[in-house]
Amino acid sequence: MNRFAIIGAVGVLTVASLLGCSSPKKIAAHVGSEEITETEFNDRVQNVNVFQLGASYQARGPIKAGDYAMMTLIFEKLLMSMAKEKNVVPTDAQINAYVPFAKKYQQNAEIVVMMPDPGRVDVDWKRDSRLALIRKALAMKPLNITDADVKNWYDNHKAQLTPADSFQLRVIDCSTKEKADKALAAIAKVPFETVALTQSEDPISKGKGGDIGTIPQTSLPVGILNAVKDLKEGEYTKQVLKLSASEISSNANPAAGNAPHFLLVQLVKKINGVTPSLEESRMLVERSLIDEKDRGAFQRVAQEIETYKDKHIGEIKIQLAGYTGLMDKKPAASGPAGAPSANSPVPTGK
Repeated sequence: MNRFAIIGAVGVLTVASLLGCSSPKKIAAHVGSEEITETEFNDRVQNVNVFQLGASYQARGPIKAGDYAMMTLIFEKLLMSMAKEKNVVPTDAQINAYVPFAKKYQQNAEIVVMMPDPGRVDVDWKRDSRLALIRKALAMKPLNITDADVKNWYDNHKAQLTPADSFQLRVIDCSTKEKADKALAAIAKVPFETVALTQSEDPISKGKGGDIGTIPQTSLPVGILNAVKDLKEGEYTKQVLKLSASEISSNANPAAGNAPHFLLVQLVKKINGVTPSLEESRMLVERSLIDEKDRGAFQRVAQEIETYKDKHIGEIKIQLAGYTGLMDKKPAASGPAGAPSANSPVPTGK
């Protein structure tokens, strides 16, 4: 081959690479007109975690990472297709707004319409929020919930939505009143946190200058709350507080006795509970209105999804070796990691 032929061959290869010519993508499955590529499948398999498989096992779903990943991808394609038909596909703005809401209430599966999963990363939060919003929209659509309904519910439940006041505190925890009195006398000469560091007997907080963090007033022992609620920031109790071990912690060990604790408490900062705006509360308000208008709304949605899947099951073609018979196992309507269908009241801020 002469040098001109070589140059020509190189030119063809270069143009081909610039045009994106490469080996054709490998398809793992078809769901109607949608495709699941092997790359998409492999990426999902690598991100399946023990929490997802545990939830799937409890729901009698797949317990192997590959089966779970394939079922999940198929379910998502079906749900998106259904959302397009019903005109309830969420926008990127709605998804981005839902993610922080889902994170805040992630331990309450019924409210966020998704299962708890400590292993979620950012891409998972967005994907699961999209699916949750679709379910929520399908639940709301026949209920005719209006903006006026949302505002009326919000106006009538502002107090319930307002979080409790919180207190950032430092404590000096002593085993006897004599030791606590000694610490109280020392505070008159040196900072509270210095005395906590040297004289407190609480092994956890003493190393942090007595700081026990920020605690909602609903979680504070009554004796401590009454002592600090009227203090100004930086002030501390002028008298020693005496509390039993059970008053301080629900994890108190009865076998070890209920020896009292003698405490001095300083208010570092008080954070007043602020009523969220209507828009900040919209997700919770809509969720509550769904419950009020139709307690079985999400069971209805699950059945609608199941009916849709049965109608389109013939359009699901798995081509990936080892998974071709997976659909014969009949996945649950809500999907392998589907949100629970039970309803739950809005969490109170009090």
